Amino acid sequence: MTVLGGVVLAAGFSRRMGRDKLGLPWPGPNAGCTVLDAVL
Repeated sequence: MTVLGGVVLAAGFSRRMGRDKLGLPWPGPNAGCTVLDAVL
């Protein structure tokens, strides 16, 4: 759970920084990051 949460959190930060394509090339984390953005 901790590792997964860390990955999701990192994905959220990457997306907010505008490096979603460079930081997470996977569609899975990208979707999770969108959910995290919605929550935050």
